[in-house]
Order: sequence, then structure tokens, then C-alpha cells
Amino acid sequence: IMKPWEYKETFDLIHLRYMYGSFTDEQWRLVYKQAYDNLAPGGWIEQCESSIAWTSDDGSVRPDSILGKWGEMFTRACNKMGKSITTIDTLEAEVEAAGFTSVHEKMYKNPIGDWAKIRC
Repeated sequence: IMKPWEYKETFDLIHLRYMYGSFTDEQWRLVYKQAYDNLAPGGWIEQCESSIAWTSDDGSVRPDSILGKWGEMFTRACNKMGKSITTIDTLEAEVEAAGFTSVHEKMYKNPIGDWAKIRC
């Protein structure tokens, strides 16, 4: 993905998933620019990322707990390596900066464990 995109035809859809922590901020800008340049008119980029912050609706994951601190500690470690793990917080602005218009963002909860009360 970091090599020059030298495709003969453009794409209708480019999908990225769980790439957070893979690139520096500058590399992310290059990825989005190459995606933009390689999409057919009217084409779409779709990206699925997750937050690394553990939270709970019922307050059972306290900010001072191990899980509550995990996201912050992991973010600091990745920042020391120069790789962004908080892509979910910046991707909308970065995609728009690459030239994309009509940007839509959808946030979903990802319940884990038997305690989660969800309806399908």
C-alpha cells in the first residue's frame, strides 16, 4: 500500500480496515491521496477502524482501571514509535484533506461479553 499505485484502471471502491497503527501521519496522507487519485469519478473509499479506548455504558470500566488506562498507555507507546493508533479520531479530516467530498462517518458500539445487552 505504501508503494506507488500504478494501476491501469481506476477503482469504484477502495476498502481499508483495521490499518490503525500501521502508518505515520505522513504515510496516512499518502495513502488517502493515492486512494483519491485511483478512484473512478463517483467512486468511494470505505474505511473501518476501532477505538482502542475501552469504555462501558454502565460505568463498569472505570478510567482508573487497567482497561480504562490501556488505551492511553497504548497510544503513548505507538506515538513513541511514530505510528498513529488513534486513526478513528483523525480519519474524517484526513480524508477530506485528501480531496474527498460528501464524507460520511458512522460510529458503532462493539459490545463484548455476556453482559452486553443488544438487540439484533
